[in-house]
Amino acid sequence: MAINIAALVWDLFGMSLHTEQVQQFETYFSLLREWNERINLTAIVEREDVLIRHFIDSLSVLKLYTPHEQERLLDVGTGAGLPGFPLAIVHPQLSITLMDATGKKVQFLEAVKEALALERVIVVQSRAEDAGQDIFFREEYDVVVARALARTMPRPGRSSPMRSAMIETVTISSTMVNARLRFFMCVPSWRPFVA
Repeated sequence: MAINIAALVWDLFGMSLHTEQVQQFETYFSLLREWNERINLTAIVEREDVLIRHFIDSLSVLKLYTPHEQERLLDVGTGAGLPGFPLAIVHPQLSITLMDATGKKVQFLEAVKEALALERVIVVQSRAEDAGQDIFFREEYDVVVARALARTMPRPGRSSPMRSAMIETVTISSTMVNARLRFFMCVPSWRPFVA
């Protein structure tokens, strides 16, 4: 029996997906498999594995963080768009910047953004360390997430793209698999971080 993304999102997060959102996840999966044949995006390519180990685990951050209207989120080292695209699909009101240093991955991200019609997603080719020195990015984001970037994630400060001086390291384990993902979140100090 095939895994149903809408049922999983409802069961795990209590969120209903519209037909259009389910289709966006299906299109994203198709593009991920298609592009993965040309460039190395992920070793995980089977549908059920992608749904659970990429999409659902990306959304696991929602167990600890509730997005608010007009927030700006930065996904550093997004690679194949994880966790940024799943978050953009379920929370289309968020402004999300997907940042990756690899040109071919950025081309993939642009293709997915266009195919999914995600108007509030911006794709940027840059290293996190370089973006932190760029005035365009400095102190522009309310929340920063990164997946598997433990050693290279910039710390908040004067040259940081994060507004807050507080950063929390959150290790999230999916309820369905044993894979552990690292999310680094920077949350504004006026809204306390609750784990």
